[in-house]
Amino acid sequence: MRWLALIGQTVALVVVYFGLDLALPLIPAMAVVLLSGAVNVAVSVARPSSAWLGEREAAAMLAFDLVQLALLLGLTGGLGNPFSLFLVAPVAVASWALDRRYVLAVAGLAMILVTVLAYVFLPLPGGAGMLTGSPPYFAALWVALVIAVGFIAMYGGMTAREAATLSKANAAMQLALAREQKAAALGALAAAAAHELGSPLSTIAVVARELERRLAEDSDLREDLTLLRSESARCQEILSRIAIRPADAELAPEPVPFTALLEETAGNFESEKTPIEIRALPLEERGEDPPSVEASAGLLQGLAMLVQNAVQFADHEIVLTLDWEGERITLLVEDDGPGFDLASRSRLGEPFYSSRPRGGDETHLGLGLFIARTLLGACGARLTFGNRARGGAVVEVVWPQGIEPSMVAQVKTEATG
Repeated sequence: MRWLALIGQTVALVVVYFGLDLALPLIPAMAVVLLSGAVNVAVSVARPSSAWLGEREAAAMLAFDLVQLALLLGLTGGLGNPFSLFLVAPVAVASWALDRRYVLAVAGLAMILVTVLAYVFLPLPGGAGMLTGSPPYFAALWVALVIAVGFIAMYGGMTAREAATLSKANAAMQLALAREQKAAALGALAAAAAHELGSPLSTIAVVARELERRLAEDSDLREDLTLLRSESARCQEILSRIAIRPADAELAPEPVPFTALLEETAGNFESEKTPIEIRALPLEERGEDPPSVEASAGLLQGLAMLVQNAVQFADHEIVLTLDWEGERITLLVEDDGPGFDLASRSRLGEPFYSSRPRGGDETHLGLGLFIARTLLGACGARLTFGNRARGGAVVEVVWPQGIEPSMVAQVKTEATG
């Protein structure tokens, strides 16, 4: 929206200066416009469009727009300029999107600027005649009103569409999170069942052994009892594996090694076509134990979305590289697929958007990275998307202060707030 405003300001200055041949301070006015353009370029480079602004940052952006417009108006007639109506636009945006205290701050700044412009400004070209009903003035006022109405209508339509898109994406994310929570609960139930079934199976094995010992060597039942004991032992082995799976980490009071979560996640997606290699660099290089984390459905589902996205596009290789130093934890998810279209990198992570060819999976909706970014971001992670030098995509996930499970539990509220 700011780019559209800058284009409109430039066109207005050029038309008035060259088309109407009125003596505006063109160089200072264009300097103000170019300054705003430079700020917009800097913001676009520093923050991709898929990144979410906090309310304080958004209020600062709107305050900058107000000051920039006020400076331009001060050079071109102050409140006598019909385009002074646009001072309302940032306040309208703030009232829709921000908390009350930030709305009051933006509105208060607008009132201060309006008051200053009533007394401090360079007069409009043509003197007082421009204010006494001349056609150019009323034509400019008509243009200002039309553009203002169009801005409000366009902004309302954009926000309505974005709200609908985010609502659908958040519904899909909550469905995935609920599925992971059910899987975690099922894992806890399986572990409890394994524990409870262990005693009856041990009893069966003991009874079978005693019966086998009492039978004659040539008895026809001896082979059956041997088979019964071996199958009982096999059941106990299966149940013991279920009991130690980290699927019940959601309910476990003690933390689990991060590598165990990666192994659990990779095991759900690994196949002969796309083997998944897990590397823990400090463990391999210095023998350091991996960090332990309190797993949750949000964390597991976020990791699963990254691995699933890699599996969908990989040709033959997926590598999960875990590194840590102090509280900082870094995870690289790499694949040897077509990679990301870096020309649209700023949109990666937006709901229902994918920059990579779909391949054979036509049901791909472009929600994986959005869900991963939301769930992992809720526990303190920052995601960066890029491509490997030797081909393929890489997603870097960094927890600068470690993983905070308490924040993951709030993801439903934050995603829909």
